[in-house]
Amino acid sequence: MRNNKINIKQAKLLIDKYYKGLTSKSEERQIAQFLESHPELKGLDAERAMFAYFAPYQKTPKLNINLYLKYSVAASILIFLSMMWLMQSPTEPTLYAYIDGQRITDQAQVEALIQRSIKHISADADIMEQSLEPFKKEQDLIEEQLEVFSDLEL
Repeated sequence: MRNNKINIKQAKLLIDKYYKGLTSKSEERQIAQFLESHPELKGLDAERAMFAYFAPYQKTPKLNINLYLKYSVAASILIFLSMMWLMQSPTEPTLYAYIDGQRITDQAQVEALIQRSIKHISADADIMEQSLEPFKKEQDLIEEQLEVFSDLEL
């Protein structure tokens, strides 16, 4: 049925085929065009109403190439400018420290300060261990007493 103009007999056959779910998109378009162009036919009011209701959903959305192209070009330019800005911005030293409110950017000096801080932390840990030593002795005494009492039966 390549011809878009169909007669009433062909239209009724296509409508029956439509209700069975066997029509193609082009056949459905032919039915819709037939019903739209023949409003005087009274026996097809239900089908006309149904096809009029579904008409907005039958149209396939077309991709606007010009709009797509514009957005693609704009995104490409934005990416290009961002990359250029990142490449042009001056790089700051990534290793720095603040001591007494002064910024130190010399890598060797910062590393020396880090090493000194680590030594202080390990020394502080040793002092902490020594200060906990009396408590460890008391802990051992408590555990011994608990063992004695746990052996007693009531």
